[in-house]
Amino acid sequence: MDALKTKDAELTEQIDVLNATDATLKTRLDALNTTDVELKATDVSLSNRIDALNIKDAALKTMNANLSNRIDALNATDAELKGVDDGLSS
Repeated sequence: MDALKTKDAELTEQIDVLNATDATLKTRLDALNTTDVELKATDVSLSNRIDALNIKDAALKTMNANLSNRIDALNATDAELKGVDDGLSS
């Protein structure tokens, strides 16, 4: 009978250790889940910011193309005026 009581006590201790480990793992899992939620929120926020930057980038590229066309037109006008000036100077 003492052998059974001893075995019962050993098993009870092992169950207590397993329960403590289970509680620790559950706490760590809860912390990881919280971190996961925070990271997902950050990911959504960053995705929105990237989308906004892509829209702004597209607008700036369009503006750059428009300004390049205007500069080309101004350079052409400048060349014409220089030709007129040269003609008037001669």
